Amino acid sequence: MAKTDQTKYGFEINAGDSWTYSKTTLTCHTSNLDDRMKNHVYLNGSLHWLRNDGSIIAFNPETEQARLIQTDFPRGLTSRTLFA
Repeated sequence: MAKTDQTKYGFEINAGDSWTYSKTTLTCHTSNLDDRMKNHVYLNGSLHWLRNDGSIIAFNPETEQARLIQTDFPRGLTSRTLFA
């Protein structure tokens, strides 16, 4: 049974005229994608999504590798404060 405090992310890749599901998944503690950052940012070959806790989901469509990038905000500072 899955823990409710975890979220599993999956990825779809567009190959021009079709979509395929990547076999890659990323499971981490729950924190929704920030509403203002639902769209991705493409940087250095990877797509990035900001989460409400300030961490970043990164996915490289070439290698199909995904990772969670942790950030250390000062106490009380969140992505909502930064992008208000």
